[in-house]
Amino acid sequence: MEDFNVPSAERAIGDVPPYFWAACQVCHVEALKKLVKVASISPAIVRVFAARSRTMKQKTLHSPGSDASSPPLSRNRLARDLADERDNFRCVLSGDSSRESAWDHLKNLWPEQKIADWELELFQKGRHEMGEEKTYLNLITLSRTAHDMWARGAFALKPISVSNDNMTLKHLDQNDGAFDSARALLYYADKRITSGQFFELRTNDTTAKTLPSFQLLKMQWFLQRVAGMAGAAGDIDWEDLDEDS
Repeated sequence: MEDFNVPSAERAIGDVPPYFWAACQVCHVEALKKLVKVASISPAIVRVFAARSRTMKQKTLHSPGSDASSPPLSRNRLARDLADERDNFRCVLSGDSSRESAWDHLKNLWPEQKIADWELELFQKGRHEMGEEKTYLNLITLSRTAHDMWARGAFALKPISVSNDNMTLKHLDQNDGAFDSARALLYYADKRITSGQFFELRTNDTTAKTLPSFQLLKMQWFLQRVAGMAGAAGDIDWEDLDEDS
């Protein structure tokens, strides 16, 4: 079910937030059943969740990696990050975590064990302390054109497999028509990149230059499809994968 990507019928009932609608297309079936059950008991709870569903993409993984030609971190973002760190990643008024809600949203859409695996991979020293040695596991290098297309939600990369020696990671690009626009063409070895094409990431040092995390790439695969279907790339701050990088 997770790989069924044929677009569903256009929303026709009510004013459904696009992020919530998109998330319902790719979430776990059992989670969707629970949402339906909760909605039948207390529609207001689901309405609140639906209204806030856009934070899933904003507050978890922002981008698949670095833009090879992007400018340095802006002063505003650096100041915000330093303030967040100073305040221990919590609201100074309520004490609530500044990241908690996004992960709670994910838990409403996928099995808790899957979310726990993602959290463990991203926050190995705890939710608010990412080890510096792990940050490169969340990054891959993209050209400016590819990065801009990603930011628009034009395509998603599905991780397929990792070799036994952890030196090769295979990706499948998938979004029919994503590369058909004349203003957004990508080429590899003089051949136009098309949806469904496989890509491989390789490393010659599994200790110092470990491949990107397979678990986090799976998470990105889910969230990027949500962003693409919601048509929300234009109002997202796509920078680094994590809030601290």
